[in-house]
Amino acid sequence: MADTPSEEVASPPRRLTLADLALLVASAAGGMVILRMLVEDRSESLLGRRIGGMTIGLILAPFLLTTSLALVIARLRGPRPAFLAAIRQPGTLACIAFLAFFAIDLTSHAASIAVGSWLGESYVKINVWLFLFTAMNAGAYIAPAWATLALAGRWRPEPGWIDRSGRVLGVVAMAVDLLARILP
Repeated sequence: MADTPSEEVASPPRRLTLADLALLVASAAGGMVILRMLVEDRSESLLGRRIGGMTIGLILAPFLLTTSLALVIARLRGPRPAFLAAIRQPGTLACIAFLAFFAIDLTSHAASIAVGSWLGESYVKINVWLFLFTAMNAGAYIAPAWATLALAGRWRPEPGWIDRSGRVLGVVAMAVDLLARILP
């Protein structure tokens, strides 16, 4: 038991199961589907250019998006920590921050997609590219979320696979954002 009421009793991290592996494989497949749509649409502009930060970001953005969604779903499966304990895990917070930023941008573009569906298919494809640029830049929102968590003294990493995978995703998303801003 905890000595004081403010201390939490840590539960053992959830083990990786076959259902979790199936979820991760499905997220990788979703990322591949999005990437394939983009390569078929703009193969000359994506594959014909010099490999730079923007190209790396556009290739990794679908996987960052689908993997962050899969990790949040895996965190919601039982057994899981209490909601506040899960939010204090940096990996879970990175995935939630990534998805929240993406959802805000998706909401802001929803009207343009609705109007674009009347204008034609090419307008919708342009919006898919805008969403990927958003996913590529969402890493800039993970660093402030982690800084707030650390400065508030609420940084509580879990030694389990979900939190560690989320931390890796957060670092990769921040690196993609940095590369896209620095390299042409």
